[in-house]
Amino acid sequence: ILINFTKIAKCISTFRAPHAWDKRIIVKKNRLISTYNSAMYPTQIYSCDTIGILSPASPQRDEKRLYAGIQYLENQGFSVQLGEYALARYAGYLAGTDAERASDIMTMFTNPDIKAIVCARGGYGTPRLLSLLDYEVIAANPKIFVGFSDTTALQ
Repeated sequence: ILINFTKIAKCISTFRAPHAWDKRIIVKKNRLISTYNSAMYPTQIYSCDTIGILSPASPQRDEKRLYAGIQYLENQGFSVQLGEYALARYAGYLAGTDAERASDIMTMFTNPDIKAIVCARGGYGTPRLLSLLDYEVIAANPKIFVGFSDTTALQ
């Protein structure tokens, strides 16, 4: 499954999250940390903003297509930051170790310059990261997050 960057760029350029979660539950290491009610809205992004691209599961198999998508986003005026481990190879099918891929996610969420995060592809491996993420930090830095397949575990 490959991303259609043209459709994503069109959606991202005008996106304002219409959905608000009534209740957020923070679980860390299988223990309930807190619950709170809040609406979470990422900020709208504009063509001059930065989009982070990462691989929370497998790396993009066809790097030419990935770079063509990046070029398209840059031609639309976006800056693109590729995750440190987005193209890494580990255990034959993952884009880095679980810790490395989780680090890429947290780096994207904590970087104030990155306004949206796009997963280069879906695939097995993303649910393995859930216990490694800091959900309080993510909640404090809401961003547009685009993914499919197993990456929906992160949404």
